[in-house]
Amino acid sequence: MGWIRRRPDRPTPWRAGYRGPDGREHSRAFGRKVDAKRWLRDELQKQDWGLWVDPSAGAVRFEEYAEEWFQGLVLKPKTIAGYRSLLDSRILPTLGTVELRRINLDFLRAWVAAMAADGLSASRMGQAKRVVSAVLAQAVDDGLIGRNPAETVKVPKTRERHQRYLTAEQVTELADAVEQRMRGGAQLVKLLAYGGPRWGEAVALRSNNVNVLRRHVHVRESATLVNGKLVWGPPKSHRSRTIVIPAFLIDEMAPVLSGDRLVFTSSTGQPLRSPKLLAKGVEARGGRRWPWRPSAARPATHCRQSGDLGRSKRESSAKNAGPFLGTDHSRSVHTSVRG
Repeated sequence: MGWIRRRPDRPTPWRAGYRGPDGREHSRAFGRKVDAKRWLRDELQKQDWGLWVDPSAGAVRFEEYAEEWFQGLVLKPKTIAGYRSLLDSRILPTLGTVELRRINLDFLRAWVAAMAADGLSASRMGQAKRVVSAVLAQAVDDGLIGRNPAETVKVPKTRERHQRYLTAEQVTELADAVEQRMRGGAQLVKLLAYGGPRWGEAVALRSNNVNVLRRHVHVRESATLVNGKLVWGPPKSHRSRTIVIPAFLIDEMAPVLSGDRLVFTSSTGQPLRSPKLLAKGVEARGGRRWPWRPSAARPATHCRQSGDLGRSKRESSAKNAGPFLGTDHSRSVHTSVRG
């Protein structure tokens, strides 16, 4: 049970209190009786629902706890770099000095509203909210707060990105244009189009992961550009998979396959770093510039979204790809084209 007492000689005359599950008395002063009643009711409900924690346990600043959480992450380097960027730019400047116990639903709603007012994209706001929620979820597990207020915070929905698909003729035209800039560029474009790997997976493809006789490409590694450096690791899903490619493409790739060398490299033999080589200044024959550009973040030449380019094979050019769209092809499908 709890109690409310009036102390007329104090600036905040109403004091509410109760004895917690820890056997200690907890109290707080209020200027109005109605506020004291509301606080006491909430604290007693937390006990009934098993959500009560020692109020002093959450007297840790968000930035201190978030840094401990961050140091314990075991994720891919690109994901960790993304979290670091969100913490530094969007989360810690607002929440950093606030104690965990003071972060409530109203506070987080105001934080989301401020990001929206700054013109931040819905996708970025959603990512920031997920990071905050992950930090607070661990604080709940550690017994520092009773519940995670970020779980119910609403952020704007991300608009579905409009897909633009290439015909077989456009794939060939793009492949020819890229080949003029980089030897082997035509095969790279066709692999992205007819096989559908992510850009980093194509960059990391080695000759010994290509089975010429069965027309199989085994996706077992990915290369991701993080803070200006290529980081090598497993595919995004942490699971390898097999892609079946058409006969004409394996015939084009076969002559350059050797040992465990990378299939696609720069003119100096170095790993490819950026998909800009497919987008920057690429012009089709006859002087016509491609209508899709990196700034529009659309398929075709912006191969950070190489899965979109790959979908051209399924949507518009299957008839020219050879007999590769059989049951084996289902193994090439991945759940996300990002990263």
